Parts: sequence; C-alpha cells; structure tokens
Amino acid sequence: MPERSTGRAGRPSTGVREALLEAAQAVLSESGAARLTTRAVAQRAGVAEASVFYHFGDRPGLLLAVVGEYLPQVVELFFGERLRHGTLRADLLALFEGLESFFLRTAPVVAAVQADSEVREAFRERSRRHDIGPHRAIEGTAAFLAARQAAGELPPDADLRAAAMLLVGAAYQRAYHRLLGAAGAQRWLAEPAETVDLLLRGLRAKQTDRP
Repeated sequence: MPERSTGRAGRPSTGVREALLEAAQAVLSESGAARLTTRAVAQRAGVAEASVFYHFGDRPGLLLAVVGEYLPQVVELFFGERLRHGTLRADLLALFEGLESFFLRTAPVVAAVQADSEVREAFRERSRRHDIGPHRAIEGTAAFLAARQAAGELPPDADLRAAAMLLVGAAYQRAYHRLLGAAGAQRWLAEPAETVDLLLRGLRAKQTDRP
C-alpha cells in the first residue's frame, strides 16, 4: 500500500506516482474524460493535488504517462519471447489479442485528449517528441511479419505494410465496438482467429495481379 501525502509542502512520499496513475485510469474508466481533472485524480488517489504536478507536470503529462504504462506490453508483443515459439498463426493470434487489449485500455485516454483542444495540442507535441503514436503498432507488426518472411514462413512478395495495417485496424475496431457496447456487435464482429486466418490466406496467395 503506497504511503500517501498529507498535503504538506515538500517532496511527495513514495508510491504516489503509481497511485496517481491507477487513479487516473479508474477515473477514465468509470467517469469518462470530462471528469478527469487533476483534482479528481488526486482525490481518488488520496494525495494532494500538487503531487500530480510534481510527478507529471500537468494534465497532458499525466495522460501521456497513462499511455506509457501500457507501451511496454506492446513492445513485449513485438520483441519479447511470446511470439517466438509458436506457429505463425498462433503468434499472429497472440499479437492481435494483445493489440486489442492495448486499445481497450488506452481508448479512454484518447477520448480525454480529444475532448480538450489545449490538452490535445500538448499531447500531440509530446507524442511527436517521444515518437509515440498509432504508427508504432503498424511498424511493430510489419517488423514482426518481416522477420517471419525472412524465415521463409511468408512469400517474398507479400505486402507486409498493408497486412500490418489490416491487422492493427481490425484489432482497433474490435476494441472500439466493445467499448461502445454496440447492440448486436458480437453477432457480426469477426473473431480474432477468423481475422488472422483471412489475413494469412491473403499473404500466402500468389500476387499475380500486381501491376
């Protein structure tokens, strides 16, 4: 259990940063972007509001840190051992499910950013500075496919960039519809395995119609 600040001036006590990140995620999930204020997050964490500014600088910094909490999970998907011991199909399925999970967790943060023009611009600038954005998921997926192509598991002329965009886009769509709770979505949203199988058929098809 992290020690909580009493609100007195000085250096915040240990564990406060983690408590604030946890509180921010809880506020986003339960109340949405409109309720995500530095005061609400501090109250939820049981610390002084000044602790938010000490650890994150401002609200955009807090949001960027929340996203950063999940980035290691995505990096692990592309470069860790999880996708190195199974079949190509099994590894693609694990990648798809990992991306969908990432989008489910970060979508409330994106909504919070888009809801405030000042925060949105600050977030964009910091994302550019740290090279964080949707392109990282596509680049990582393409790199994963390229490694399997080099190993002979995919044809040399397969369009890996398009395949990466399709896989990431499908994972995002599933997460988006699950978050919205769209009526009947489960009846017509393709399952991850169906999406992966279709993608593999396309990648392994002969590319005879290219100009």
